Amino acid sequence: TVSRILREPGWRLVDADEVTRALHGVCEICRAIERAFGEDAILFKDGRSMVNRRVLAQRAFASPEAVSQLNAIMRPALEREVRLRLASAPGRVVLDAALLFEAGWETWCGASVVVVCPESWRVVRICVRDGVDAEAARARLRHQMRDDERLRRADLIFYNTGSAARLERQVKRVFALPAD
Repeated sequence: TVSRILREPGWRLVDADEVTRALHGVCEICRAIERAFGEDAILFKDGRSMVNRRVLAQRAFASPEAVSQLNAIMRPALEREVRLRLASAPGRVVLDAALLFEAGWETWCGASVVVVCPESWRVVRICVRDGVDAEAARARLRHQMRDDERLRRADLIFYNTGSAARLERQVKRVFALPAD
């Protein structure tokens, strides 16, 4: 939501999740995921291979070792592509990366922004966004940095505990953007 708000006045957005989805169609990444997580972690559509995100998530978030294995496959290509997109984006850029601190990418940014809300809200949002059950959503959250650590490291913090309109007013005020 914060990225969308900043994008409207002309900021450029580099979305790490979007880059990840694009990389899930790259042949060598698909082959590595298939070897590590099984044949059914890959779908074939229109003559192309692509990651079966639901199966991969179930297996990757099953253990810290599996998360590390997935990161070893994805992180080098993801980092290269994110750096390329950041370098080629003119003007002001927002890097939207849920794992900004875990990846060490905060050093690429002029300021780091953390948006927090209650964990129960995050679980519901993941369930709705990804079509998974609450336990699968909580498994994903267990592999992320704890809120207290993210808040300690953040330059700016937005508390998304109210309406979308309230969050938008906060963001526009902090970034000195015109109100609607």
